[in-house]
Amino acid sequence: MSTDVRSTVGSSTLTPRRAPHRGHRPAGLLAVAAALAAQLACSSTGRVPQRRPEAGATPPTASEVTDLLDHATVQPWFFDPSAGQSVEVSYTLSRPARVTVSIYGPNHELVAQPVAGAEREAGSHQETWDGLDADGAVVADEAYYPVVEARSSTGVQVYDPAASSGGERINPRDIHFDPREGLISYVLPEPSRVLLRAGIDEGPLLATVVNWEPRGAGLSTEHWSGRDQQGLRSFSREPDALVIVQAYALPEHSVIAIGNRQTTYRERYLAWGSERPRRPLPTRGPAAEAIESPHWRQPVHLDKDPRISVTFPDREDGSGYDPTRSVQVSGDRALVRVDVPNQVTKRFLRDQRFELVAFVDDQRVDEAEQAHLPFNWSWNLSDLEPGEHWLTINLVTFSQLVGTTTRRVTVLPPADQDAAAEPER
Repeated sequence: MSTDVRSTVGSSTLTPRRAPHRGHRPAGLLAVAAALAAQLACSSTGRVPQRRPEAGATPPTASEVTDLLDHATVQPWFFDPSAGQSVEVSYTLSRPARVTVSIYGPNHELVAQPVAGAEREAGSHQETWDGLDADGAVVADEAYYPVVEARSSTGVQVYDPAASSGGERINPRDIHFDPREGLISYVLPEPSRVLLRAGIDEGPLLATVVNWEPRGAGLSTEHWSGRDQQGLRSFSREPDALVIVQAYALPEHSVIAIGNRQTTYRERYLAWGSERPRRPLPTRGPAAEAIESPHWRQPVHLDKDPRISVTFPDREDGSGYDPTRSVQVSGDRALVRVDVPNQVTKRFLRDQRFELVAFVDDQRVDEAEQAHLPFNWSWNLSDLEPGEHWLTINLVTFSQLVGTTTRRVTVLPPADQDAAAEPER
């Protein structure tokens, strides 16, 4: 497939070569998302025992000395703790000190303390983290970073990578999509958190392929079926198909944990992490804030494209909701209900401003600004030809999150409508 690549600061897009002009269409969601982005333009060692951080623990104080501790490094940059793999946190002391090595999660919560107040001599040191949290459970797949505190008779020095790095908008490059293999590849200049979306240029977003997940520096390859969020419709070979990749940097020396198939970070954080001490992100200067992603300071377990539902209350029993089933509609109007099934996500969205945009066969037909959930929409069917159509709803927040759902809808011809309206004998 011949492609054109278009890039903006903080995001990159990949589109197939255009088909002949088919007439004017209103600017679509993906064009808006790209414009907003432009503006915002494995080692294997034994496990080591860990001391559980005290519930009332407070983050280390600000540095009082600057020549005690050299910045920490972490090797490798990704590992599988469920397979017994671990990481090494390395640092150098200019003189003896008491050292605490803490591991923090993506919401800047204290996850583990492999070393707490241990005496260390001057020189180079390596401390091992086995990928377990303070309760001895394997951490969920996510990105984690170390904070090293060194205390001596002359004061304290803290290395906190999130205080001086992370959050910068990253421009992915060399984006390539092979529809035959179902592979999307791109290159990141540094470890980043990635959002990968697909849809129709000047039309709706149809799928979120990677939902703000951590990825390492270099070449990344993502598998995508070429279908929409529900797997109903294959659109990757359509002439206006579009892929957008956005990213922002992780704190330096972050390590990505993989391999946990038992729980997600969101589940773990809601059950445990929200009670842990946190390190608040410091305020940065105007120059740093100008290149900072608006997602950097948002809660990672919530700041993701939401999953939404689209139902037809007059046609469907809510208990038997099946988004893959075609819905038959008739008459001049149909009642459509839009909601967010997950209650945690729903509460998060209630604190934000968002709008709903409706597309029929990829054409924008209606929108509701400052919508509320659940939202009931009266869909005007009078201009639709009888037959099958695609109805897509995009929920768009002011923080650039986008939820999408597509339903297959069959508009009955008048004769069938009259027959369907006749009571059964």
